[in-house]
Amino acid sequence: MNKASELREMTAEQLRHELTETQKELLDRTVRSSASQDEGGPSKSALRRRVARILTILREKEPVEPTA
Repeated sequence: MNKASELREMTAEQLRHELTETQKELLDRTVRSSASQDEGGPSKSALRRRVARILTILREKEPVEPTA
């Protein structure tokens, strides 16, 4: 859904919201698949990759502290 370039254009607050929504979607997907009620949509591995991508971009946006 979101390419890295699209995510990099988002603010940190937008990224945190996207992260929360993606984690909720991943949890729902996990629960549905364990109950054998999977109905399509992005796979769990795709959702995990999206979470990792968002976390990486959030870390990139953090200010770097100078070392002493």
